[in-house]
Amino acid sequence: MKFHAIAIAFVGLAALGPSTTIVAADDKKPNFIVMQPDDLHFLEYWNPPAHFDNDSNAITVPASSLIPNLQSLKDDGVQMMQAHAASPMCGTSRYSTITGRYASRSSYGRSLDSRRNSEKRTVTIPRTKLEDVSGVEDGNDCSAGNAAAVFQQNGYRTGVVGKWHLSESDRNANTFIYTDLQDEVRQCGFDYAEALYPENLSSGWTSQYENVNHNMEHVASRAIQFMDESINDFEEPFFLYVNPTVPHGSGDVEEALTSGDCRDTVEGPLDNPPEIWYSSINGYTDDCGGYRQSVLDRYECNVNNCDKEYGTIWIDDAIGWILNALTDMDQLDNTFFLFQMDHGEEGKGSLFEQGSRIVQFVHYPAMYNSNTIFGGMVSTINVVPTMLEIADIDESSNGWYKMDGKSWAHAILGDSETQAEWKERCLFFENGLERAVKCGCTKLISMPMDGGNDGTRAVANANGLVVNDEGEDHLYDVCNESGDWIFSPGTNPEADGVELLQNNGALVDELNEMIECHLTKTSPYLTPNYDHECTGSQEEEEEEEEE
Repeated sequence: MKFHAIAIAFVGLAALGPSTTIVAADDKKPNFIVMQPDDLHFLEYWNPPAHFDNDSNAITVPASSLIPNLQSLKDDGVQMMQAHAASPMCGTSRYSTITGRYASRSSYGRSLDSRRNSEKRTVTIPRTKLEDVSGVEDGNDCSAGNAAAVFQQNGYRTGVVGKWHLSESDRNANTFIYTDLQDEVRQCGFDYAEALYPENLSSGWTSQYENVNHNMEHVASRAIQFMDESINDFEEPFFLYVNPTVPHGSGDVEEALTSGDCRDTVEGPLDNPPEIWYSSINGYTDDCGGYRQSVLDRYECNVNNCDKEYGTIWIDDAIGWILNALTDMDQLDNTFFLFQMDHGEEGKGSLFEQGSRIVQFVHYPAMYNSNTIFGGMVSTINVVPTMLEIADIDESSNGWYKMDGKSWAHAILGDSETQAEWKERCLFFENGLERAVKCGCTKLISMPMDGGNDGTRAVANANGLVVNDEGEDHLYDVCNESGDWIFSPGTNPEADGVELLQNNGALVDELNEMIECHLTKTSPYLTPNYDHECTGSQEEEEEEEEE
């Protein structure tokens, strides 16, 4: 196998293209929607990475004809071919999406790890929260260090609906109070916080309700209500974070569609079905039973559990309702709509491509043409800086804070040189005590020997992959002989992490230096550093600093 040399380059704002201001047509401030469903499958026609086992892991249903609204986001906009979750778990991915920072930056987690004398951040959901922590430098993740807080200070109305998973308040069955959760979330820069699920449906908080389950009608209804109020009442542009709980297995999707009542919500029981403005929905009366049966009728389930398939169709309907509302409010072309998975489902909890690679579609007709493909290396940490650049919010704006991510807003429109730079750039990945760096085609995963029953080493063992029994290093080339990404149904390029170690010692050392640099930047003991790029050898980085 031909091994690809790393083309390492400093990728900063200067690499994004001309320093022109991005504005929407007729100079209206653009709106922003980020939708991030929970545990969605990476469907085969969306070009997933090669599978652990192509025969058993390829997901071909539901057919694209059953999810026309999701397909329209892709076909009428941009498909990111190399989009990644900076950390492959639900809460850690959401933290990086809403902050533009690696999950190891969490001030809450840094506080915990510094108190237990840890030199390396443990990146887990319980240690990755959007909390303000006193006594921690740069410790205002909630009140300052996130997208909503910045948008709110720059003329935007901000809202969130659906799963939150970013607060560390008591979720005990006897003490959970919904309005307290709303107050917590509003403190993090959100003007509007409705249809909120504090975390997974399997947690103790659900015992406060007689009936609570997945409810896409309620989540979509509150999203549309927020949009309508923002445009027609407040006359302000908006930022909306939509986090469907569907199709996460902590709740039963089929049961919700079969016997659930859309009037049973996290806000309490409603007298009438949640109102879906701007859409006419067959069977949408009383408990929404007629409509929900239509979701089931559209897909014939031939296996024991079809929650993922039903959930995807349910999400697609909600996207359609939102798009209808945007169209009727004359805001569709002026709205940046980013849809993404929270992590890979096949390799969830691992740093393999099957855990870190995600679907990411961007629909923004004011700026991007239909059927645009972007092959640059992007991550959840790039979402916030991209939105802020498009909104013309920069270092001189109110509430600006430093981030790990860089904007790709101009890169998609850039020349071949810019596109090539983004294809070869380096990204880091974090899970527990595991770390990885991926520079274009080349990837190094560091798996602690005592990884236990969780994480990348455990996933490797469960899928029969070759791991290093004598050390932490695992080296991969995730491209083919022509230097192109390997997608399904190609052969999994991470089947053996040992073979390439033998003749690439200098390369492994260089990649490990980069990981050590990243660990230093994110150490719970040191001042957070966002100015130094861990993207090359020490000598190259020193030359960049001198320049």
